[in-house]
Amino acid sequence: MIIKPLSRQLKAMAETVVKAPSKMGMSPTVLLAPNNISSTSSRVNAKDIIGSIHEFVAQIPHAVKQRKDDDIEPGAFNDPVTKLFRKTTLSPHDWHRYAWFDESVPYTRNLIATDRKTYTLLLLCWNAGQESPIHDHPCDGCWLKVLQGDIREVRYDTQLNCVSDETFGEGALSYITDHDGYHKVGNPSNRPSVSLHLYAPPFQRCLSWRTQDKEQACVSECSNFSEYGFKVR
Repeated sequence: MIIKPLSRQLKAMAETVVKAPSKMGMSPTVLLAPNNISSTSSRVNAKDIIGSIHEFVAQIPHAVKQRKDDDIEPGAFNDPVTKLFRKTTLSPHDWHRYAWFDESVPYTRNLIATDRKTYTLLLLCWNAGQESPIHDHPCDGCWLKVLQGDIREVRYDTQLNCVSDETFGEGALSYITDHDGYHKVGNPSNRPSVSLHLYAPPFQRCLSWRTQDKEQACVSECSNFSEYGFKVR
């Protein structure tokens, strides 16, 4: 799901950077180092914090199953998936191998893990000033955590009336289902941003809108730019 760029790519600025190695002839990805530990993680006991992408992935199936078995509202404070996100703090060292940027598109979808039945975990890499179209989620919903930079989320009701417009910083969590409405997500800043997205169960297509005209829906294919750290297209 992509739209045409809203503006030209701006040069990323920061005092501290982490450079990921060049992949298959592409230029090295420049990743801005996080400024501090997320506020969500600060409310979790230090012994419970998950600091490894592999440990996080290993706990996803159980959390998704527990939420369904206990009939817990997705995204609620006691939702096991939300709790899992809340106690996870990942450094760029953990996720930089999945962080593929491409200046020719607004953002890239990079598959980290999936069991093809209950969940798909993606790293989305956003170029400066770019955004997705408005879209739905034909699943139990989307859990989102900002790993780097800023992420703007604009929400709409089912008639595509705008109901909220918020910008989240590093460590912030968000969640949405079609019951809540639809949204578009983007990077409002002049530097790259990275966000972690979990969809349960996986889906291959969704509805999207480039304007707030409900009659102008189109079916979008959810293709990945890379999978497991390797470029696929």
